[in-house]
Amino acid sequence: MQGKRNSQMPLFVSGNLSDFVPREHLLRKVDTVLDLGFVRRLTKKFYCQNNGRPSLDPIVYFKLQVIAYLYGIKSDRQLCEEIQYNMAYRWYLGYPLDEQPPNHSTLTRTRDRLGEETFRKVFEKILKNCQKVGLVRGQQIISDASLIKADASKNSLVPRNPDEKFDSKKKKSNKNHVSKSDPESTMVGRNGYGNKLYYKVHSSIDAKSRVITDCYITTGATHECNILNDRIDFQKRKLKLPIKEVIADSGYGHGPTYKKFAEQRVKTYIPLRDKKLGKGKNSAPNNFQFDRANNRYICVGNQGLYPHKPSVGFVRYRVTNGACKDCALKGKCFENQTTKDRPRYVNRSFFQDTFDHIRKRMDSKVFKEKMLERAWKIEGIFGEAKTNHGLSRAKYRGRSKTQIQLYMISSVQNLKRLLGHFSQQFSEILSSLMQLEVIKIKISIASSFLTAKFIKNQNKNQNWLNSIIRRVYQQAALFNERSLYVVHPEIFLKLGP
Repeated sequence: MQGKRNSQMPLFVSGNLSDFVPREHLLRKVDTVLDLGFVRRLTKKFYCQNNGRPSLDPIVYFKLQVIAYLYGIKSDRQLCEEIQYNMAYRWYLGYPLDEQPPNHSTLTRTRDRLGEETFRKVFEKILKNCQKVGLVRGQQIISDASLIKADASKNSLVPRNPDEKFDSKKKKSNKNHVSKSDPESTMVGRNGYGNKLYYKVHSSIDAKSRVITDCYITTGATHECNILNDRIDFQKRKLKLPIKEVIADSGYGHGPTYKKFAEQRVKTYIPLRDKKLGKGKNSAPNNFQFDRANNRYICVGNQGLYPHKPSVGFVRYRVTNGACKDCALKGKCFENQTTKDRPRYVNRSFFQDTFDHIRKRMDSKVFKEKMLERAWKIEGIFGEAKTNHGLSRAKYRGRSKTQIQLYMISSVQNLKRLLGHFSQQFSEILSSLMQLEVIKIKISIASSFLTAKFIKNQNKNQNWLNSIIRRVYQQAALFNERSLYVVHPEIFLKLGP
């Protein structure tokens, strides 16, 4: 028989929001591993304690940010609209159906009130949670940079000097022009980027777990090689990471970068920016020998070339006493120096030994494997952030607000790594229990503690089973007693009170 539905809606609806949220929903899992109670203490100084209208709860505000960046919601207006009808969002925020969500303008004022420093501390708190469970070893770090489009058009560019007469035919540059919409964004002249306005993201991840250990925003025109050393120093000093190895692409392959890491005894897997570094047209030919003890070159005619004068980045070595005039090999030792009577010279970079050493390492199997590892790990992090979490374009204007956006994107990416870690841990426990032919598992969840009772065959190894039970307790104690049940409900049955 053909059915017909009565379209009249009931006047009253009773029920619990939790009943409408699947037990495997992502926000349920996030709620188990992210305790935002610390946010209230962190933001207490921004509010008057005994006067004024109550503000938006800071915990609710940061839950809103988690939702926005976890699901790639592009604007505060869209976020507030989706909260109206998404019951999973309402459940996570603690908003019943008859309560209006906050206005988008409230989110803007709260963000401006809290400032960049507060968001940095939230990011670091989540990072510390990752450290607690062993996800961040901090010995191997992979670093890279990526451009993010600024929320400004290149049509907003105006001359930096207000007295300068505008010339539409004059080529626009960061030196002469600035955006009136977002003055801190800059143009990028790289091929394929069309002189648009950008910021640049500088990120570092733990090579083992791909957890983001550092994220930093600069103008788009800032070269990444000028940032890397300071950001590694920050991670060692602030986060206490025992960094012993840094992996990066050829954009960081400059002499000062190698020198700084060598002084810190940090091993680098960074290819040369240009394979011709240290091998320019005026560099010493392969048949010239460098006499390190006497700081000179020996040419094919057995003549010495001695330091003549230093220049920017290199020292020039030249023949003395007119030895080139009567040399039988004159005109053959250098193809690019054809002047008959001038003495021959070579240029030696200040970092020549380093360049030669890196060039040899680049051909090794280990070095090539590190480059492949770098490519899929950190490039994958950027791809994930731009595709799913809103890093493709700045939501706000100004470096500080874009930094806030980056902190939240990196935080939700780390939350995903954290959830993945728990899923893997509990899958391993389940596999071990299945091998023991456990007949029944009962977990009683109480308000302040978690008890575990395992019923097993009498002929099984009691010591090994006890070690598995201890692992369950250790994982549960890291966050709260709900973690085991919600993250892997098929393992643990909620049978207790």
